[in-house]
Amino acid sequence: MKINPSKALLTLLLGLAVTLTLNAQTPKNFIGTWDQKAPDAPGYETGKVVIEKQSVTSTFGENSYKYVANQVKYKSDTLKFNMDVDDEYVKCYLVVKDKDNLTGFATWSSGETVLILTRTKE
Repeated sequence: MKINPSKALLTLLLGLAVTLTLNAQTPKNFIGTWDQKAPDAPGYETGKVVIEKQSVTSTFGENSYKYVANQVKYKSDTLKFNMDVDDEYVKCYLVVKDKDNLTGFATWSSGETVLILTRTKE
């Protein structure tokens, strides 16, 4: 099945906007609320990601719907997770750039997109 690049990007963003159950303790540098940007995802360019010790939730724009991901893994300064969106397998990868910024990408069968998360000031 061929996937529309916009759907694939949506899938990636949904992966970030996901409610995750974690198997291991979340590294402290990931815990917090993050503004999410995906410059190449029309309609999903912005959102919020909340990373807690046992879960990660995400919403986009003014939509309050929360999305779910699986196979979440934390290792040092890296967060990885996978998701199935519209029959498309998407791999997401984020790295701590500094205490207030995460950068990474999502890949799927037909492409890749950049992800940028900035910690919100509370």
